[in-house]
Amino acid sequence: MAAERAQQEIFVLLAGGPYCSNNELAGVLEIASSHIRACEGYSNMLVAFNKSHTATETEVFLQKLNDSSANSDLIVPTALHNWMLGGRAMVIQAITTWAKRNPEGRLVTYINTEAECPKQLQNLVAEDHGLVAVLQASDVVMRDGVTSIKDKALKLARDRLVAMQSGVEGAWRGNRVFLVCADQERTAFLPAFYHQTQDPHKDLRREAEFRSLASKILFQTGAQKGDRNLLFEGVESNIGSILFELFTNTHHWGRRRWDSALIERSVRGILFQYIYGTSESLGRQGGISGPLHDYLDHWEITGAGRQRFVEMSVFDSGVGLAQQFLRGALEPDDSLAKEHDAVLSCLRLHSTTSTLTHRGIGLDLVLHTLTKAKGFIHIRTGRLSLQRDFIRCPHESDPKPVLYDWSSGEERPVPNAPIEGTLVTVILPLFHRFRE
Repeated sequence: MAAERAQQEIFVLLAGGPYCSNNELAGVLEIASSHIRACEGYSNMLVAFNKSHTATETEVFLQKLNDSSANSDLIVPTALHNWMLGGRAMVIQAITTWAKRNPEGRLVTYINTEAECPKQLQNLVAEDHGLVAVLQASDVVMRDGVTSIKDKALKLARDRLVAMQSGVEGAWRGNRVFLVCADQERTAFLPAFYHQTQDPHKDLRREAEFRSLASKILFQTGAQKGDRNLLFEGVESNIGSILFELFTNTHHWGRRRWDSALIERSVRGILFQYIYGTSESLGRQGGISGPLHDYLDHWEITGAGRQRFVEMSVFDSGVGLAQQFLRGALEPDDSLAKEHDAVLSCLRLHSTTSTLTHRGIGLDLVLHTLTKAKGFIHIRTGRLSLQRDFIRCPHESDPKPVLYDWSSGEERPVPNAPIEGTLVTVILPLFHRFRE
């Protein structure tokens, strides 16, 4: 009877729905069956990502996660497909959302035996989303749903965090760099972002140093290859300035609640990716349409038949922009308009929630820099998913900045499943050829 009750209570959530392959479905169902066999009275849901995961498919996952009231364990694939143009960063943000909603949630692996642990765990934590999942989960278990391998997983995760102490070289993976501050770990304040003083959390690096960091990342990922005469003037400076502003925001607000209480198992960081291809191929791989597709279509082909972009995401597991500005929790009956106005207020010139007077420009400088760089921004926070194409809509110091809904393209926002924290993704072109 206990097994029958467990079977009724286990719910397999596949974010991609019809995009999920039969093999993936079979694998998740097999894990669910092993839980039933091994754990009498087991009542946690199993939530799973499939391998193909665009930003749009992650929204499906978040909605289903939001619709459920049961405690959930998580299954993630080792590798992701179709992750470009915000997909990988959205998966990371969804994992932090799952962890905040399920503080006792466990990460369930596909590992069957102790002998498989070293290789499979190494492969898992080598992936950015896998590293975050290990750091955020209350436990890491084998396929049977019983055997804990958390200590082994955390050791490998910490080894990767230690490698990040060396800077870009230790965080580099091919065409991307991933730097994460896990605030519960001794390595929380990475040298890439902080001076290593006796009190590093009070000694964030200066804007000029973030520009230097951007230069190192561009070089390491190969983003500067090609005809440098075609590179946007000041591209390194633009990227460094945006990175500085966004990371400073998450430094002040990503580690604490609005009432200044520390957030348990907080993660903050950046994901930088050098991407290239035609607008059609990038659109297919990223599963994108609408405003972002229109933005990509501005750009002419340069060098080897490819368009070349930088994708940079800054993420945290904090309270979100609206609560940050309002200095209080949003209630379930608070209107979407109130939340939307609070988020826009964070972008308004001279608008600040910080006690530091030099931070009084809000995030307005980011919008100005994106206009100069002809970039694109996507902000996912709370119930909002907002975007702006700075070729079509250059920014001026308006009393109230404008962002458009991600799905509709209209100024009036459409509600999404709420997420924890804030994710800001910017797309910047490396070359200056575009269609007028």
